[in-house]
Amino acid sequence: MTAINFGDVIYVERDCGIFGYKHFGICSGNRKVIHYTKDGGDAFDGVIRETSLTRFLDGGRNCYVCLFDSDGTRRNVESAILPTGVIGAAIRSQSAVGILLGAKAIYDLIFGERGKLYSPKETVDRARSRLGEHGYNLLLHNCEHFAVWCKTGVEKSEQVDELLELVAKAAIKS
Repeated sequence: MTAINFGDVIYVERDCGIFGYKHFGICSGNRKVIHYTKDGGDAFDGVIRETSLTRFLDGGRNCYVCLFDSDGTRRNVESAILPTGVIGAAIRSQSAVGILLGAKAIYDLIFGERGKLYSPKETVDRARSRLGEHGYNLLLHNCEHFAVWCKTGVEKSEQVDELLELVAKAAIKS
């Protein structure tokens, strides 16, 4: 397990009843996270805001830190130790997630876009430069696109890639 540090890309696992998903953000220090939040009652409208870690977690219990290589390739995910007072207990890792993301990272290394790796300060500065921005789009510009762009300069969502891959496989079978 690893501590959440300033400039880290983090995510929390959430369950919306039908399926689970990952919500991403940038740790901006002092138990704060910059991420897309709902704007009003519409789940598909969002604005980039800096909120407390507790609000970011929104009841989620599994929080992870994404690790990147120097070329901006996501290489691993580690369970995060949450600060006392947020949940108060260490979070257990799910090794299957790490294995799947590792396989995806190898694919991306061969076929995917590459960026660079911004320093923690640059990452947070990039995130803060977009505070107040609207424009959330589940498939084209979501919280994962935003957080990975802050860290690497490449807007990428592995969740969307996996969904599109499943849809393509289903279309080929039918």
